[in-house]
Amino acid sequence: MQTYLRQLGHSPYLIRYDTSRDSERTFSEKVADKARHSYKAFKPKYWTDKIRDKKMSPEHTLRGLQERKFSEFQAGFMTVSDEIYRSYNELKDNPPEADVYLSGSDQVWHTPDDRIKSSSVIINAYMLDFGDPKTKRVAAAASWGSTTLSDEWKAYIVPLIRKFDAITVREASGVNLCKELGVDARVALDPTLY
Repeated sequence: MQTYLRQLGHSPYLIRYDTSRDSERTFSEKVADKARHSYKAFKPKYWTDKIRDKKMSPEHTLRGLQERKFSEFQAGFMTVSDEIYRSYNELKDNPPEADVYLSGSDQVWHTPDDRIKSSSVIINAYMLDFGDPKTKRVAAAASWGSTTLSDEWKAYIVPLIRKFDAITVREASGVNLCKELGVDARVALDPTLY
């Protein structure tokens, strides 16, 4: 996407937004995770895996390799914001300056119904609910990751999506969902295919 926008004469950059603080789990989810971890501690395989993982450097694990490859790609091809926004509140309190905010693509607006409350802050960021109201907002090949939306989610999303100046989505079903929310959208290719 950045390459395409540069070819059009723009100066795009990725807003570095770390979702980890905003994706807090409920108390019951935390307890369930602790219980799973405690149960694993009694399995011999758990400890042999732990020992094996300690011997392997992060570069040799699949996750470490993927993270390193993405970091190399990002450093070589992507322009990023100087600031890392560690929460949605930081985005709201000190928004990055831009003529246009752009959001997209793969399932950027997807939130399972059981996670609506815990994910709402993140979706506000992805729905570009920060910064100067005069700044244009564009959805580029956004995806809902679903063909239906619950009434609760529709009620939450309507005021956010209506702030967009232009919306393109990846699937025809996304056009239909946008119509249900009272906004126009067109189907567009994923940026990787530009």
